[in-house]
Amino acid sequence: MKLNRKTLKIGSFTLVSTAVVLAVLIFVNLFVAELPRNLTYFDTTPGKVYTLSEDSLTFLEGVNSPINIYMIAESGAESSQSIQITAFIEKYAEANKNITFSTVDPILHPDFTTKYTTETLTQNSVIVESETRNRIIDGGAWYMYETDMGSFDAATYQMYYNYGYFDGTDPFLFYGEMNLTGAIDYVTATDIPKAYVLTGHGEKEITAPFLGYIDKENIEYESFSLMTGDGSIPEDADIIIINVPTTDFREEECNTLVEYFRGGGNIILTTAYNYFSKALTPNLAAALEKMGLTSTDGIIVEGSTSNYYQYPTYIIPKTQNECPYSLEALSGKQMFTPYAHGIEKVKETSSAVYALFSTSDKAYLKTDPSSSETFDKEEGDVDGPFLVGAMASPAGSDSSAGLIWISTPLLLESDYDLGGNSVFFAETLKWMADKETGISILGVDMNSEMLMVTEGSVIGWGAALVIGLPLIILVAGLYVWISRRKR
Repeated sequence: MKLNRKTLKIGSFTLVSTAVVLAVLIFVNLFVAELPRNLTYFDTTPGKVYTLSEDSLTFLEGVNSPINIYMIAESGAESSQSIQITAFIEKYAEANKNITFSTVDPILHPDFTTKYTTETLTQNSVIVESETRNRIIDGGAWYMYETDMGSFDAATYQMYYNYGYFDGTDPFLFYGEMNLTGAIDYVTATDIPKAYVLTGHGEKEITAPFLGYIDKENIEYESFSLMTGDGSIPEDADIIIINVPTTDFREEECNTLVEYFRGGGNIILTTAYNYFSKALTPNLAAALEKMGLTSTDGIIVEGSTSNYYQYPTYIIPKTQNECPYSLEALSGKQMFTPYAHGIEKVKETSSAVYALFSTSDKAYLKTDPSSSETFDKEEGDVDGPFLVGAMASPAGSDSSAGLIWISTPLLLESDYDLGGNSVFFAETLKWMADKETGISILGVDMNSEMLMVTEGSVIGWGAALVIGLPLIILVAGLYVWISRRKR
């Protein structure tokens, strides 16, 4: 009996203790469930994928009108991505009291979306609404694979992958900030800027991701030609983009561009050494000289191993500090300007000229690349450094007018973007569109960020691993051997 009573006592204590612990756990869970989501959800991703950037926070401070955000999500069909997107959107409502967020179940409210669209919205679609306009973010647009053919959701990308269109190396990106900050900017904007992409001279097509950056900056765009109609630039043109022309312009076209520039217009120009020069495109070269910039014709070879990637013509330029608009967003990112020629200021010009990107002092230029079969420096090569990116503003203009000239044919090629080209392009669009706050916020890679190293870094690490590490091991081994011999 004594044993049974003791056993019963211990058992009763265990049972009561277990009940108390369970009650405490249930209470804690109920308490935590009532806490705001920002206190219970933490962004543990390496790149802080679900954390608002300073750009978004600064932008949200200026939102003074009511904004309604509705997420279309069927109850009980939520996925892990649904929960992540919901928590992410709530950060916007927490950042500004003028923003309200709610979830709408399409089963319970089948007519809710009809005042915004006639199409059926997918799970996780979001409607952003202001007093003047609205924008819909498709449910598949939050997580996308970025390719040269455009952006694809996971299911579509997998289908193309199965058919061999993609090799599986395309980045998988979260477009939360780009979509949501961009949508709020759109519905609150007073005016929508307009960009025109010039055609008619064999210009290269801008790759889909870079066209997407124009759209995400809430800048409307379309192509146009100076060779049709009355040959004038549209009155609503805030930006003209000329991407690698391969033939020369007519004098009338050049005069139109110069007049547009002097009147406060904005031009983004990219050129290729084998299509643009004073000899190949004399009319365009003369027009650029009237704007304040001229070319140093030929192809640049970078002599510093710290300033190129894999090949001496694959230049990783240095960012200069003369730009009249901020390039802070480029911090930690690399510009990439392969196959560049030189750019320099016209000696006698009334334009204000700014250096944007340059080579190292060890760079040199081959004036006749077709006659050379080596990257080595030869007699007749021109010593650097050279500008590969420059800006010119007409005399008397404000800081929102100018020509941006980058001397690489691959600036707007997504395959050659190391992160800096796209950021620079977005920042330039924001500045040229005269937007106080922009959304130069690109998709965030869900995978680990690729480490891109220069040729100099490769040599340095190679020496450390091949020579330095074995030497350390050898010295350590000798030290241990000598110490044991002395014992």
